[in-house]
Amino acid sequence: MGRASKPHHLDRSETRLESILREGTYSVSEEEYCIALCEKYMEGAFAQIYYQGEITVVASREHIERCGPLKLECSYKLITFNLDLPLDLVGFMAAISNTLSSEGVSLLAFSSFKTDHILVKENQLEMAERALARLGLRNVNQP
Repeated sequence: MGRASKPHHLDRSETRLESILREGTYSVSEEEYCIALCEKYMEGAFAQIYYQGEITVVASREHIERCGPLKLECSYKLITFNLDLPLDLVGFMAAISNTLSSEGVSLLAFSSFKTDHILVKENQLEMAERALARLGLRNVNQP
């Protein structure tokens, strides 16, 4: 019996992922972000999630108080991947997560229709950027 080969569509996904990572850029927010368990929804938040009676809000520190936070965790930077990611792309967030994990960096991930975003603690930002550079991603705010 011969060794089973990967289906062709998996090879194509890996190639596409590698190309996206190699050509990709990201940006880092200047402002500090917080994640909070809130009493109410907040206009202008980056993200809001309602689950089983809880309202979780992610917003800049200067605006988070408007949601009436019951619990609050701050000192995050928002990293946005400046990529138009196809919805059928396999492995993008796994690559990001595995690489950051290898540096000991925790993340909170958010996906939008076209791209992904992560929150990392400010004191882990430098480690996160080193890890993203190893994937081939570049920070558009740095030469």
